[in-house]
Amino acid sequence: MCSIIGCINTHSSLSGVPSGISSKLVSGLSHMEYRGYDSVGVSMLDDDMISTQKDVGKVSVVNDLLHLDKMAGAAGIGHTRWATHGTVNQSNAHPHHSNSGKISLVHNGVIANHEEIRTLYLSKFEFLSETDSEVIVNLIQYYYDVSFDPLQAVMECISKLEGHYSFIVLFSDGTIISAKHHEPLIIGVSSNEYFFCSDVLGFVQHTDDAIFLENKNIAVYNGKGLSIYDFSGKKITLPITKVSTKFILPDKKNFAHYTLSEITQQGDDTSVMYCDDLYCKEVSTAADLIKSAKNIVIAGSGTSYNAAVLAKFVFSKYAGIRLDTLVSSEVTHLSHEIIDSSVFVAISQSGESADIISSVKLAKSKNCTVVTITNNVESTLAQLSDVVIGISAGTEIGVAATKSYTAQIITLYKILCKISNVSISFEDIPKLIKKIINDDNIGVLASQLISQKDIYIIGRGIHYTASLEYALKIKELTYIHAESMFAGELKHGPLAQIDSSSLVIAIIPTDETHQDMLNTITQIKTRGGKILGISHENNELFSHWISLPVCDELILPILEVVISQLLSYHMATNLNHDPDHPQNLAKSVTVK
Repeated sequence: MCSIIGCINTHSSLSGVPSGISSKLVSGLSHMEYRGYDSVGVSMLDDDMISTQKDVGKVSVVNDLLHLDKMAGAAGIGHTRWATHGTVNQSNAHPHHSNSGKISLVHNGVIANHEEIRTLYLSKFEFLSETDSEVIVNLIQYYYDVSFDPLQAVMECISKLEGHYSFIVLFSDGTIISAKHHEPLIIGVSSNEYFFCSDVLGFVQHTDDAIFLENKNIAVYNGKGLSIYDFSGKKITLPITKVSTKFILPDKKNFAHYTLSEITQQGDDTSVMYCDDLYCKEVSTAADLIKSAKNIVIAGSGTSYNAAVLAKFVFSKYAGIRLDTLVSSEVTHLSHEIIDSSVFVAISQSGESADIISSVKLAKSKNCTVVTITNNVESTLAQLSDVVIGISAGTEIGVAATKSYTAQIITLYKILCKISNVSISFEDIPKLIKKIINDDNIGVLASQLISQKDIYIIGRGIHYTASLEYALKIKELTYIHAESMFAGELKHGPLAQIDSSSLVIAIIPTDETHQDMLNTITQIKTRGGKILGISHENNELFSHWISLPVCDELILPILEVVISQLLSYHMATNLNHDPDHPQNLAKSVTVK
């Protein structure tokens, strides 16, 4: 959720003048801001003194106010917050200092036993925040006051911590220590700097050499070099690997927001996001596993779960293969749904979401073969999996998933084509998407819908799967309540809420679902409800209409969802919301 970063220049003095480290910290935080943007802060070590600047707001806003990128020193740490413990205020913003002021810490994750630690060890310490993070830094101080050894103090500290976390600690003697326990932490290695980051985006603009810390690893830089240990204190060696420079933050070009840029990229004929040739072998392997499996579970959260629901529909209809769908956040409570030795398909844009990682660990404990579909083939999830398929969507900065959804569906379709007689003209998809993107009516219509308090989205058959993503996108970007349902279920209760103030978005192409959908919207119209028809042709029952391009059935759900992305984006901008950074959300949910 939160992003953490540390950087030290190994060839510079730790005192004197600005070294450029603070500007690299701020740049890295900007690139990782999708992980949280409630507050931002930086600590710098300059001449044995740690100074900290932090405040509530996004990186650019706080940097303009406090000039974080101008702070002096050759070593520092930084943080952007997605609030868990404590309200969003300056005191709860990171970094946090120990009582001595000689230790500063940034933290991602949750410490489950922080209250117990306060009571048992830190009763004499003064706390300035409500966070569990401040407990960590003061516990380190507690042990450091005894040993005066940074590494030993951190080792003693982690022996008492319960929960999932990663953190970076800056000591006034110039030592930087990072620890990883079920939360992402990667080290970037250049000729004269080390970066400690939640994500490769934090350093890839400076170096493509990376060390991926394993679970229960500690990395220490103390002026003599970098050393890595496991939690038992055993020194270990990890390889330096190359990371793809495709992760460099993309240019918005002429678009007002990354979200609109990413929606538009789906209509790019040159896009490589459609499961490119790099993963043909993995697609074939996944197809063979699914075709021969007795039991298959497919799991995801949010948009990724909605992709799983579509997969369940099309694999059953076109390949005669049943997939059991599970919401990844509930898998640990529904472990009985996973039969031993099943094929477990995990879908995740980031590959770092705590819920899907926990799900995969549970599946592995039941001897399942794990197939992962992700946009980050170097993620924690990928490392846990037997088969990894990269969706090749490129960096997606907007918190609300757009192009990654389309890429997930394309990937699932490519697996489907391997195990059925289905043939899909993938090359036609960008052209059809472009037609939707060029429909100016969507933006005009969006401005007319922003006064709605409740929106219902209905569909039948395969089109119901698109309604799930409609509801999610509207909620994420506009903060308007939206609810998806099978059209036939409207009369089994929800119809009681329909009146002249109601808006129902009806996905109603001219296929076998058409007549039943007409019957449903007639009932809505009779009760005064307004209908936005997503259809191949207009109808007198519609209050509003968005034209749906004619195409094969399997392509329709993709196009229907692209309409939802554009509609929600334009509604958000008309409401003066920031579509790139929706309130209370983060791109990668790394806490349970």
